[in-house]
Amino acid sequence: MTKNNGSVLTPPSGKFAGGTLVEESLVLTTKAIVFGDSGSGKTTLLATAPRPLYVVNLDNSINSLPREKDIFIYPNPNQRRPVESWDEFEELLDWLEAGAAESFATIAFDTGTELGVLKAKKILSEPGPTGRFHPKVLSKADYNTFAVEMAEALRRIRDLPCNVVVNCQIQDHQVEDANGTSEMFRFASFGYGQKTAQEAPAMFDMVGYLGVTQDEDGELVRKLLVQPINNRRSKIRTAPGVQAPTVVDNPNLADLFKLVTGG
Repeated sequence: MTKNNGSVLTPPSGKFAGGTLVEESLVLTTKAIVFGDSGSGKTTLLATAPRPLYVVNLDNSINSLPREKDIFIYPNPNQRRPVESWDEFEELLDWLEAGAAESFATIAFDTGTELGVLKAKKILSEPGPTGRFHPKVLSKADYNTFAVEMAEALRRIRDLPCNVVVNCQIQDHQVEDANGTSEMFRFASFGYGQKTAQEAPAMFDMVGYLGVTQDEDGELVRKLLVQPINNRRSKIRTAPGVQAPTVVDNPNLADLFKLVTGG
């Protein structure tokens, strides 16, 4: 930061001089959202991420993960339960931010959709800023609270010092263009409302839509769309000089992350 000596702003000295921070050993990471229908293979895909891999089980769909020594799951699978409350999630996130995240190459949250459900339950457990028509239904003011607090949580997740993957279910809703024409688009779902679904992609390096098709031999092929076509809110930021494909067959997250970081 600059220093204010009276009315004169003086530039910083040392490695910050000239406004450029020289980072001796910058570790590049990728922040990703993967969204798709149930059964499309989102949880299975996590096993292709760089390891050690830490998976936060939010919807109890971890059976497809291999039990290998460099894949860690919270809560302990022997407990046969997912994260059960927003308070438990925040306690876990505090722990990761305090330094635990540095032990892992990738941290995954499965799913962001269920995380939104926990956030909504937390909001409904407390008095709202306005009255509610039903104790289990968010009011308009609650939706605003939800959008603000989910955005804050997603930024905290994104800013963990490692690769990050947030798996999500899908959410369809109408989007109006500048000419007033509406089209149906498919977004990653965070449980409630549209604002979070619309804002979240800007926070992440890659947003991929995962689907399943069959080849000529009847074999299942998973396809990850990483470009914004076919009314899917997909995207990918690649390293300078690197061009990403539109669709990746049987994707591997470690390989995709290299497109983003150039590594």
